[in-house]
Amino acid sequence: KEVVKKFPVTTSAAMSQYKIGAIQKSQGHWAKAFESFQTFIDDYKQSSAFDAAVASQFEIAQASQSGEYKEKFVGILRKVQRSEVREMYESIIENAPYSEYAPQAQFAIGEVLEADGDGALAVAAYKKVVSSYPKTALAADAQYRIGEIGAKAIEDGSRNIANVDSSRRAYEDLLIGYDDHERREEAQSRVVQFNELEAQKALDVGRFYEKQKQYKSAALYYRRVSQSTGTSAAAEAQERLSIVESKLGDEPASASEGLLSTSNPTAALGDEKSGKSRSLFGGRLFGRKKRAAEEAEEASRMAAIEPPSPAEGVAATPPAAAPS
Repeated sequence: KEVVKKFPVTTSAAMSQYKIGAIQKSQGHWAKAFESFQTFIDDYKQSSAFDAAVASQFEIAQASQSGEYKEKFVGILRKVQRSEVREMYESIIENAPYSEYAPQAQFAIGEVLEADGDGALAVAAYKKVVSSYPKTALAADAQYRIGEIGAKAIEDGSRNIANVDSSRRAYEDLLIGYDDHERREEAQSRVVQFNELEAQKALDVGRFYEKQKQYKSAALYYRRVSQSTGTSAAAEAQERLSIVESKLGDEPASASEGLLSTSNPTAALGDEKSGKSRSLFGGRLFGRKKRAAEEAEEASRMAAIEPPSPAEGVAATPPAAAPS
């Protein structure tokens, strides 16, 4: 410390500052060591020990994340707080953004956030792995983690279709970009599962509209589902489509637009927070079908208002049609 204080711009000062961190680390004072290495990195970026300092910081961060390293707090050993671990990894990325440790640190930030139960921030962290380090093996693992976070939310009861969209997109990107990934088959299975889920929900909405005698909207949903090749709902949708198409002339005038006006626009195919509709079977690998021109106009109107999910127990009396 004396050398660093008296001769701060010398090579000896740089090595002395590095050794302060190394000694603290060897004595088990890893939090202090991390800070000492940070001082070294800030002040002596041109030192030959720069890479070794970053490697030591990464080792400390990993040990803190796993619980291998515990710090004393009012005389009691405790795990390092996840927020502090995240800050360690962020420092490593800032210190050496093009090093081998940067993608590992970014991925670890996603893990820490996921362990904290913050799925949205974890997804954002994993997406950064994909965007910033696309050619690394961790990019594929990050895609899989993004998919799993959305899948878990669905399994836990979320009705937000955004979870399906985000998860399926991540799995599809993994399938497209990483042919040899060890969890490829699981990703493929998940995509099929999500297509099935969306098809069933769309079929339910079609049934709802048919029950309300709003055959135009029912036909639109049934037609979409009938094009979802490989789903169990496709055959039933085709059968129902034939029936409702034969009844299109019988649709009540008040429902001619085929839309519902409701104070709760949340739909089986909509965002549970905003009520926005999202395109069905929009994935790049599965169920991609071009819509007919007449469907496009109807779909654009549906983007503004979505029907309530039949599961929400909506009254059987058809609400007034939405203004065109």
